[in-house]
Amino acid sequence: MTGQRKTPSLSEVKQNSDKVLDEIPRKPSLNHVDTTDKSKPVIPDDLKIEKNNHGEVFKEIEEGKTNLKNTETNDKSKPVIPDDIEIKESPHGKLLKEIEKPHDMNKVKAGGKA
Repeated sequence: MTGQRKTPSLSEVKQNSDKVLDEIPRKPSLNHVDTTDKSKPVIPDDLKIEKNNHGEVFKEIEEGKTNLKNTETNDKSKPVIPDDIEIKESPHGKLLKEIEKPHDMNKVKAGGKA
């Protein structure tokens, strides 16, 4: 039986865990650290932030009070699929329907055949 280790008993595990826990200091000694937090945005003191009026603008657009100009865009978010690629229907829907049907299941004993 080479390469196999003996499973430790519960008392051996407890003794070993007690030894490990005894090596851990009960009260950690931490040093004080000064930090400079630069994640906060720098806003000049003379900057005045006013309330936005998005609600009013959207209401004007919905009511047709605003004259919006047509714009042309070059939308590149659509995936480019070569012409020689055929996209078939996904079998996922059929699979889900098959899963919902009742199935005859055989009982299987653990570690063996039915």
